[in-house]
Amino acid sequence: MTVVSRIFFTLSRYSGTLCAIAPSPSAIRSSRPHCPVIKPGGNVERELWIALYRMLRAAARRAPRPKRVRVGDAVIVAVYVWAALHDRPVSWATRPCNWPRELLDFALPSQSTMSRRLRTTSMRDLMAALHAPLGGGSSSSSSSSSSSSSSSAGNTLVKTIDAKPLPVGAYSVAKDARWGRGTRGHVRGYKLHALYGDGPLPIAWEVVPMNASEQRVARRLLRHLRGAVGYVLADRVYDVNDLYARAADVGHQLLAPRKRPDAGLGHRAHHPNRLRAIEMLEGPCLRSDGSCTRCGRRSSAASAG
Repeated sequence: MTVVSRIFFTLSRYSGTLCAIAPSPSAIRSSRPHCPVIKPGGNVERELWIALYRMLRAAARRAPRPKRVRVGDAVIVAVYVWAALHDRPVSWATRPCNWPRELLDFALPSQSTMSRRLRTTSMRDLMAALHAPLGGGSSSSSSSSSSSSSSSAGNTLVKTIDAKPLPVGAYSVAKDARWGRGTRGHVRGYKLHALYGDGPLPIAWEVVPMNASEQRVARRLLRHLRGAVGYVLADRVYDVNDLYARAADVGHQLLAPRKRPDAGLGHRAHHPNRLRAIEMLEGPCLRSDGSCTRCGRRSSAASAG
């Protein structure tokens, strides 16, 4: 009965598949079991990992193998990608119980090996080599944790900019983590800001503390659109005149819903692109007499007539 008690069988409420996993003691007490292998409608993470692993093997053959290492760079990156696809820490991916047996054709490295090898230059070069087949261009990184692929910016007409919270534990020793607004209230951690086109990789991205202003980060990301034209879709957080001006400077029209769509525009001057975005999202704002339904002012053409 001891062996049976360690295997937790659960019937997925999303599908009729039966999965069996061996949870940790903490998982038995508190958390809902997570099955990394069987998921409704197929395992997307597994299919993505297989495709990325093939690209890694091909890129690793072209790169020189580091000396005095037992585990190749492709295996280190493959384990790292497996953890990232399942939104789990790297230590979780170093355990064989979290892998399907048919995918484990290599020996898993230890957590200490992963921490040491992920900081090496050869590992960064191998990760950067994946940007060419995925994003269609090279990538460059800076000290501000920013990367860009400018060649993909001009390949699509519509772009999207958004931010995603990356919370850490309340007792984490992460020095740069800060308290800020997350998905469910205030959390501590970081926030990923990304500008996407139609490719699998973002055009530009930054990872900043949780309390960093989304508008300030967006100003830096919009610079990577220089030389292209199109539209940038965003949520209401980005509905500020300055961002409309920054997007117009690089040949783009920002489209973001207003924070208070039922309110008027007041008496302050607004950027023409913001007024155009409001008209595109909410419809024309002119009455039959030429006055605006939002601010009450008459247009110049109506006043002249």
